[in-house]
Amino acid sequence: MQGARRAGAVAAALKAHSRHKKHFIPEHDDPLRQMLDEDTDHQTATAVRLEKLDRILTEKSQNGLVTIDPAVKQSLIREKQIDGLMHRVEDRLDRTHHYHSCLALTVFITFFVIVMTLQNDVRMAYSIESTMLNSVIGSLDTETFALKSTDEFYEWFGSELVDRVFRDPICGDGICEQPHEFPSVGRFGCQLDCGLFLQSTSISIKLETFPMWTKLAQGQWDLSKVKRRVTPQFKWNLFSHTLGEFLFDEDQLPDITVVTDVPDGKLTLHMYQTEIISTQVDEKSIYDYLYMTQATLPTRQAKSDFDYGDKREAIASGSILLKQLFDYCWGGSMSMDDLDSFDMGCVTYPDQDTQIRVFGSYGLQGQITTANGTRDKTVLADVGFCGFVPNGVEGIRNTANKAWIQEASVDCGARRDLDMVPEDQPSSNHPSARPLPKISREVYAALKERLDREAGDWPREAVHSAERKLAQLVASPLWGPCIQHSDCDQSQFDRFSGYPGMFCDAVGSCQICSFCQLDGVHAINNLCPQSFCPGSGNYPGCISAEALASNWSCPSTHDFEVWTYNEPGTSVEVKEPPKPQLRYVTPFNKLVGAIMVTQTRRTPSNCTEVINEFVQAFSTADPCISDAKDGTPYGLDPVFLPTSGEYDGKLSPEDFFSDHERMQLTFKKTTTEGETVTEKIPSNPLGFFPHQYDTVLREEKKSSLIWEEGVDTFKQFFDERVTAERAQQMLNYMKDGRWIDGRTTDVEVEFVTFNADLNRFTFVGFEFRWQPGGSILWNYRLQTIAMDIYDVDWGTAQFVGEIFCMLMLGMNVLTELMDISICLRTYQIRQYLSAPGNWFDWAHFILMIASWVAWLQHWRRTDTFTMMPSYPVIHDLSNSARFFQTNAEAEVEFLEFMKDVRTSADMVAEYSAFSSICIVLFVLRMLKALDFQPRMGVVTQTIAHSLVDVIHFLMLWSLVFIGYACVGTLLFGHQFRSFSTVQNACITIGSMILTMDRTVFYEQMAHAAPGWAFHMYLWSWLILAFFLLINIFLAILVDSYATLKSQADVTTGVHTELADPG
Repeated sequence: MQGARRAGAVAAALKAHSRHKKHFIPEHDDPLRQMLDEDTDHQTATAVRLEKLDRILTEKSQNGLVTIDPAVKQSLIREKQIDGLMHRVEDRLDRTHHYHSCLALTVFITFFVIVMTLQNDVRMAYSIESTMLNSVIGSLDTETFALKSTDEFYEWFGSELVDRVFRDPICGDGICEQPHEFPSVGRFGCQLDCGLFLQSTSISIKLETFPMWTKLAQGQWDLSKVKRRVTPQFKWNLFSHTLGEFLFDEDQLPDITVVTDVPDGKLTLHMYQTEIISTQVDEKSIYDYLYMTQATLPTRQAKSDFDYGDKREAIASGSILLKQLFDYCWGGSMSMDDLDSFDMGCVTYPDQDTQIRVFGSYGLQGQITTANGTRDKTVLADVGFCGFVPNGVEGIRNTANKAWIQEASVDCGARRDLDMVPEDQPSSNHPSARPLPKISREVYAALKERLDREAGDWPREAVHSAERKLAQLVASPLWGPCIQHSDCDQSQFDRFSGYPGMFCDAVGSCQICSFCQLDGVHAINNLCPQSFCPGSGNYPGCISAEALASNWSCPSTHDFEVWTYNEPGTSVEVKEPPKPQLRYVTPFNKLVGAIMVTQTRRTPSNCTEVINEFVQAFSTADPCISDAKDGTPYGLDPVFLPTSGEYDGKLSPEDFFSDHERMQLTFKKTTTEGETVTEKIPSNPLGFFPHQYDTVLREEKKSSLIWEEGVDTFKQFFDERVTAERAQQMLNYMKDGRWIDGRTTDVEVEFVTFNADLNRFTFVGFEFRWQPGGSILWNYRLQTIAMDIYDVDWGTAQFVGEIFCMLMLGMNVLTELMDISICLRTYQIRQYLSAPGNWFDWAHFILMIASWVAWLQHWRRTDTFTMMPSYPVIHDLSNSARFFQTNAEAEVEFLEFMKDVRTSADMVAEYSAFSSICIVLFVLRMLKALDFQPRMGVVTQTIAHSLVDVIHFLMLWSLVFIGYACVGTLLFGHQFRSFSTVQNACITIGSMILTMDRTVFYEQMAHAAPGWAFHMYLWSWLILAFFLLINIFLAILVDSYATLKSQADVTTGVHTELADPG
């Protein structure tokens, strides 16, 4: 360097000297002049030439070729000093320029980081997102990010979202929170917080079954004592149109009096038969006890399992009651105690009288009343039994009942023999084939025979006592033996018919006239005596059920009204209509609209991967899943599924579903012409329908209401308006309806919250993916978004900072373009492009421009952002079935809102990623800018100095690294997720040598491969990678650093240069 300066001074002196002495060494012979005349624009070339000049001058001086007089020599010394000073000034200026560039870059970085902080308040975002994660993730496994079964999904969704979000107000906290809480009426409302609803009326409901009615009715045989294992299980409930709810949480049982308060308005009594009897009674039993022929029996036409008033159910209920009555009287064994408890009604009530009463006593009867200020009560509704025979409960006393049955008479054919048969040879087709409850020798003989058979080792006195009691029970002294009707006492009063008279029965015993109904069965001469027993006999032996039920009418509902405080027909408001509720996912973070659960399904396909013909035959039973979306409705509505907890047998599928919305049962039948035809009948309702289907109109949606991204997906919405109980019902609906099944491939759970205190939306999304191997992998997305970007306290400062950063970016780009222009003019563009730092600069500029474009797009989206005050997605919150039925207009509006928030969240995440990379490139540019200072540039100089060796090392490292990753995948990937792919294996083996945490990998790897293979792999990798290769890499860097550090030690540091004013 000193030689160059000296040569420069000499050159300057020689140039000056040559100007004054033209006769100095000839130009064509002077190598010095030739060298001075060369181009010296380039600083490096000049330095080289000056060194060369110094050597030439030295050589010439030594050879005596150049002689300088003292005056010239003194001038040269002064010029040399001035030239050296100029070089120092130029060096100082150059370093000052570099320091200014570093300062400008530091200011740029500082403003950029400040703007990023203002745009995205990390502390605020963390306060929301960390709380959301800790609360919502809950039981999900954050180590493997996998579920073991579908039940785990339902458990997580139910406990962490449904139970957490949908919480109703607590009654008793002193706050009346409408509309869930309101003045109490009946079981509704909250008295502790809202008080009583004062405008309510107390009503009394008393409904009875036929057996209980016989207990309380005068002159009736008490059938309530009959043991009944199978009953129709009648129940009832009251629906208040004012409240829009059933007054009782559970359907009420009959035979008890219920008192409740009701508001003014219309009410409807609903009655149900909750036990299907027709499937438990065969046609022979109906024939035996009701005389109805099989060909005339109606089929069950009930629309629901709990339908009330079906003809076939009424017939079956009557038949089983008579069978139970027969078993009560004559079934089982008899002991001495049974003689005392024997029900006299078994032998004192005619079969046909009881049969007629049963024909007219299906269902419930009673009254709904209210007090009117007197001893009497106002009857609001009068409910009577349903009957095939009008006034059938009056029995044979009402002659119209028998006439009604006679009109339904039908020819028995060979089915029932009405001729009298010998006493000891009863016909199997005759009603007397079973013991009949009548006073006769037959009955006495049957009871006497049972007593003799079962008395066994009783003492003789005890047997005689029992026989006397039996004789007193079954043999009245007034009713003696006979051979003709006139032998009987015709003055004996018949309380059933209401007039006196007797007849001689088929076994020669006198009976009152009401027992003579079937002429060929009851009368001794096969004919009931009309002279002694007017109206007796002529009871049909076979009855047409179709004819008897021709005028059947049995309403299951009864409407009535209560108007105590309001004018009839006026609107009465007890509670507010449903409205959006404050549903919080976490404190202060309110749910917006609904929680949306979306499922993607795939169509089944042939298992093309299976080649072996035997395995292929086995695999056809369970088809594989293709890549095509499946938008076919599926599942079941659990409301109509008896095994579900949401089952409601009172509902009819026809009221909620069209035929094409139900499963179709296919069966074959043979026509009268002998042809076999296939028919389909609607069966269980389907539970889930794709987004493009309108479940309200039961048809495809209009194109304007179809969200294209949701076609062929199944979306379920947990509306913010639903109650906690309803939300739980909806979750059970999904479980019991089999929402997730073998064709499910993806499930997404998405919702948006809003924090009004921090003015932040938060988009939360969970994705569950069903893998073909059987695992269920999950992941999540979480991002806070501010829709008011500049309408905040620091909005102006943020905007000014953004403008400043954009200007700085423009200046940087302009400066770099000027450098390119200079390089183009001086033909040095090749040197510019070969400098890595310049590529860092342009990568930084491009990425910053992309980040600002993303920010401007985000600002434009937020500036035009709109949303509805609420999103009432669910069509009917109190719908008894189809819980997820949606309002198509509200649904598409909510989906657009979710899309806007999701897109904004993606833009914010994208912008944050770009900005973060920009800061990293800022750091790299700063390292490049500091390269001029020997001590500050030691990092970049170390990398540059060792670059060739590092490249060769990385080639070797990549070979070993990828090789071990592939081996790890083959050895452990079949069990250990961290090695399931080569990409995962690379991450895992890299973390192994950095963390050395054996709990993360040791056990899983040890069980996934043979022990010797596992240990060979593990220890060879640790020794080769950690102890050898990493240390070689460090040695390369340390060697280069040490070399450059020794050179930099003789240079001045930054603090010295900044402190030196010269």
